[in-house]
Order: sequence, then structure tokens, then C-alpha cells
Amino acid sequence: MLRIRHFAASVAYQNSFGQTQEDEFPIHAPDYATASRIAFSYVLQVLKFKDFELRIVGS
Repeated sequence: MLRIRHFAASVAYQNSFGQTQEDEFPIHAPDYATASRIAFSYVLQVLKFKDFELRIVGS
């Protein structure tokens, strides 16, 4: 059976005023590699950021 783990992704980017802003969102995935791919795709395709720093933590 596949175990789903909880991860937290944090993305840092510069807003329209040039200030660094950081947002967090949860990810539920079976492993760290899958969580990384999901977070990266979300930031690129949904948030449409081009210049950002992405961090993922979890079990």
C-alpha cells in the first residue's frame, strides 16, 4: 500500500515592489522526489513565477 506523506513547500520571490515575499503551501506525496516535482510544477504553471527559490521540508 502506498503511504502518503506530508510536506511543506516554501517559495520566495520578489513582488512587484521589489520586496522579497515568501509563501508556503502543503504537498501530499509518497516521497520527497514526487513532492519536489509537484511543487516545482505548481510554482511554474499555476503561480507563473520565473525567478524564485523553492524549499521543501517534510517526512
